Amino acid sequence: RFIYKTVDETAPVLTVEKTIIEEINNGTTIIVPNATATDNVDTECKVYVYITKLETGKIYEVAMGDTFQFTVTGNYQLRYFTYDSDYNRAEYVMNIKVK
Repeated sequence: RFIYKTVDETAPVLTVEKTIIEEINNGTTIIVPNATATDNVDTECKVYVYITKLETGKIYEVAMGDTFQFTVTGNYQLRYFTYDSDYNRAEYVMNIKVK
């Protein structure tokens, strides 16, 4: 008796609704854009969203549709990622400079 398993090597497709202005003023509040992920095999892939302050490595977990206020100048990344059941990853990154 043989068992065949098809290996999925295709990453999910991650779609972010809009982008954030790349350079903003300290004190600016943004609404975290929504995103969706689709996959060729899995019916659902969860999308994770984080904001990272690059100079310190501090990571803020945020939710799509929530607000986030930048209170410290510096360079940030708004990062979305997802993966499917075969651990194929998709990522979308926005760089933001807070002055």
